[in-house]
Amino acid sequence: MNIKCTHVEVNYQQLEKFQNRDDIQMTLNMMNDNLLLLQYHIPCHVCNIANSCFYLYENLSEIILPSTLTSICEEAFYNCVSLHNIQFPESLKSIGSLAFSGCGLTQVSIPTTVTYIGNNAFSECYKLKSACIPESGLECYMLLNYCFNLTTVNILKSNKKCFKINGAFNGCYSLKEIAIPESIVALEKSSFKNCSSLNKITIGNCVEKIGSNCFENCERLEYVKIPNLVTLIDTLAFKNCTKLRRVTFTNPIKTISPTAFEECTNLCEIYIGIEKIKIVEFLVSYNVSCMLENKSMICNNIIFVQSDFKKHLKLYKENGKNIGEIPNKVVRLSEQCFRTYKEVDIIKVPKSVKKVDDFCFYNSIPIENIIFEEKESIKISELAFGFDNC
Repeated sequence: MNIKCTHVEVNYQQLEKFQNRDDIQMTLNMMNDNLLLLQYHIPCHVCNIANSCFYLYENLSEIILPSTLTSICEEAFYNCVSLHNIQFPESLKSIGSLAFSGCGLTQVSIPTTVTYIGNNAFSECYKLKSACIPESGLECYMLLNYCFNLTTVNILKSNKKCFKINGAFNGCYSLKEIAIPESIVALEKSSFKNCSSLNKITIGNCVEKIGSNCFENCERLEYVKIPNLVTLIDTLAFKNCTKLRRVTFTNPIKTISPTAFEECTNLCEIYIGIEKIKIVEFLVSYNVSCMLENKSMICNNIIFVQSDFKKHLKLYKENGKNIGEIPNKVVRLSEQCFRTYKEVDIIKVPKSVKKVDDFCFYNSIPIENIIFEEKESIKISELAFGFDNC
């Protein structure tokens, strides 16, 4: 039988047997029989490092990668807490999920030849201070998640274009500034959440979407400019940006979530182009409206959302009944606003309300106990009370 092997996976102790076989691609497999290993020079004929190869090698402080290496698989160096430095060869194309998660790396430079990086590849590297990454790496989910000491990020242009940032910098507490590449069209959910030192962000001109919780808890961010192509700012996108004073929209935005600027307590200037607006026409939650009106802005489209009734539903007793009264100036009640809410006997809806969304009162108090001051002028969804009213 004439069988030729072109790919072989072997333990490090067997590598010497294949060191002169250039016709065979070698994968280094698990080495958990030597957890006390301090340093290791991977031979030059190795092309791949297998899943969990150096998993929990807590004493490993030095690793030299060969110029033939093309892929580092999932969890290959997971929690190698003593590994402070690593040099990636230009031959490298792929880094798997959690490959370096929990490592002691202080800096990392990923070559532009890398076209795939898996989820959380460098997450929780608490000592990491600087990172040089290709654009393609930004699509990796939670790439640098909770790298507390990361202060510097350099993004390199690569042959493979990246179109979104997918939570890459969540929890990078020390990151102070970053510029979004022009290729990026979407900042996905929580991309910069909890970047509490971030005080400067340049959003690329091709960005169309700012996802939910994207900049939540960026407590030092004072100014943000929303570029021309943005059509969506999603739920809680800038929540608790407590130093945010000014937002400039290049153009009016098609869709802004009512809670996009929740708890931005110092927001006092909103510009569209060069014009400072005094009347806010886009939909805002009641809580956001109170915040903006305290800064001398008028809000014409106020929606009562689920988080509002906990703070702003007026509660009192009347004829022995517990009453919950929705504030005046609210023009709309959101989806699921009072869903499962049964802490009052009666809910009073003012005549300012013109629309009630789906499932607003689903599984809440009885329909007859929801009192509309002027029901005839309200557009009430067929599903406002759930399926019982269909």
